[in-house]
Amino acid sequence: SPASEPAAAISGSGEDAGKAAPPPAREAALAALLLANQGDAALAATVRDTLPPEIFASDFVRGLAGAWLEDAQGADGGTAAMDGFSAGLPPLQKAWFDKAYVDSSRTAECTVPADEMLRGIVRGLWCDRLRFERGMLPANGTPEADAKRLRISLDLKRLGQADAAAAMRTVEALAAATRGNTD
Repeated sequence: SPASEPAAAISGSGEDAGKAAPPPAREAALAALLLANQGDAALAATVRDTLPPEIFASDFVRGLAGAWLEDAQGADGGTAAMDGFSAGLPPLQKAWFDKAYVDSSRTAECTVPADEMLRGIVRGLWCDRLRFERGMLPANGTPEADAKRLRISLDLKRLGQADAAAAMRTVEALAAATRGNTD
């Protein structure tokens, strides 16, 4: 039934999110976590399965996550993609990269396991994006907008109230629906 399945898919890519604005706090935390765990295959699987590029408001974090994922999935365990990404950054984004790199050392010292931190960040990113998507729906009371608003609200409730495993299943379903979205 529609109420039991995550149905809200992201439309749009976050392209209009202000190229000069620093990454939102949760995305900056993800950047630091990824830099602290370069080459981690288990984290790469979670990132690949749960964070389509459209989830990011920041082009900078979208690019960093893509380069990190490319390196993490590479057979040689190298950092060529991340090195290329960081070398090509304009000065403002280079400062964001440097901050994420500094923050990565604090992240690496944290006693919370990296996979648990990642699941929390992923859950939060999806909540942020779903709230944004719901806020962008027209308020004219069309049946389509009302139905999508209801589906998004149900997905948000699932993410907020479910245990970690159930929340990740919801996230995976949302990510799959987003990848299938052709809007």
